[in-house]
Amino acid sequence: MNVPQLTVRGIRARGVEVPMRLPLGTSAGMLRTAALLLIDVQTDEDVTGRFYLFCYLPGAAPAIAAMLAEVERSVKGDRIAPADLWAKLARRFKLIGVQGIVRMAMAGFDCACWDALALAAGVRW
Repeated sequence: MNVPQLTVRGIRARGVEVPMRLPLGTSAGMLRTAALLLIDVQTDEDVTGRFYLFCYLPGAAPAIAAMLAEVERSVKGDRIAPADLWAKLARRFKLIGVQGIVRMAMAGFDCACWDALALAAGVRW
């Protein structure tokens, strides 16, 4: 299979709260809405990869979106090759650590990149 050649043009992230039919009980309390961050990775080739990230708390979405803005500054113009991009971002964030919100931002970006590659290759979900 030929891997499509795509280039990162930008990342768009927006937080939403989705009501849940069945509340989720956790040791920290009851969740009645799902805090999601909708992530779009836009490419120069006009393919948009999408992913949604469960953020646990509504207040986490803006923090993860801020990290995605830093991800965008680091990878804009790069070819979408998920393993290479992950390694580049892991080096970029090494001093602050690749866990928590940083890892969530990287994971959401990674999944949206895979979605863009699949769409460009003609895979439909």
